[in-house]
Amino acid sequence: MPDVTTTSCNETPCIMTNNIPSTMKAIKVNGNKAAVKSDVPLPKLRDTYVLCKVETIALNPTDWKHIKGKLAAPDGTAGCDFAGTVVEIGKGVTKDLKPGDRVAGTTNGSNASNKEDGWYVPTHCVEDKC
Repeated sequence: MPDVTTTSCNETPCIMTNNIPSTMKAIKVNGNKAAVKSDVPLPKLRDTYVLCKVETIALNPTDWKHIKGKLAAPDGTAGCDFAGTVVEIGKGVTKDLKPGDRVAGTTNGSNASNKEDGWYVPTHCVEDKC
């Protein structure tokens, strides 16, 4: 997990961390199974996204149904629901969020267009619609 401390938000993007790792563990989909993989690259912060330190996840029926039914993207990151803490904010985020804010939300885990989208990870990016 990142070693988190608050910094100034006068810069873009706004960051709250001393030590964001470059890799992490994640639950990745392989056929109709999912497994923990190590050394998965940290998600890249997109302009309208927020990087969050994931603290809690939920197992949503859509998670296991996508995996079991082979609907998930191969090597996609599993997980839809989360709660966590904002670590970094993309330059195009329009919500009034700052590092350290507690947030909860959903994402389209295991999707083919952005395989890194999914919450079964310690750190994740989410669009600013949370």
